Amino acid sequence: RINRFLNREGVSKRTSELKVYEAVLHYHYWLTNLSLENGVKAENALSHAIDLDPSYALPYALLSDVYAVNYQWGRELSPAFLDKSQLLAIKSLDLDAECQYAQWSMAFNYFLRGDGEQFQLFAKEALRINPYNTNVIVGVGLKTCMIGNWEEGLALIDKGSRLNLCLPG
Repeated sequence: RINRFLNREGVSKRTSELKVYEAVLHYHYWLTNLSLENGVKAENALSHAIDLDPSYALPYALLSDVYAVNYQWGRELSPAFLDKSQLLAIKSLDLDAECQYAQWSMAFNYFLRGDGEQFQLFAKEALRINPYNTNVIVGVGLKTCMIGNWEEGLALIDKGSRLNLCLPG
């Protein structure tokens, strides 16, 4: 039963660089402690991780997410910034189509562009890859509500909240 809770992220390709793994931890810390300072640390660490291991998909996807969140929050409203986020997600998918965060980042980009249909396609794929990642489940749920699919979105938020009682608000 425990295997169903293991994060399948990066199963097809891993890194041997400790600094790359550390960058992933910076990203997850930022998710639980959203601040500009933590976001800058995550962004810098992920950029460095890409330099250290350019064939590893996960840092591209996570950096894409950081950029998309900054765009969503209005820290950087340039369409070029959102394009940069999408290019990182595409690069991640090119390296590993089974990278859940690459699928999520593409979904998020399409959401920010107002393309609900493409958002749903990539979001469903992200959920298929790892149906127990509560950050992705709730992220997809929130965005699904925002595109007007309230029942489906609320069900995902409820599922994520039940799987992780300490889910960041």
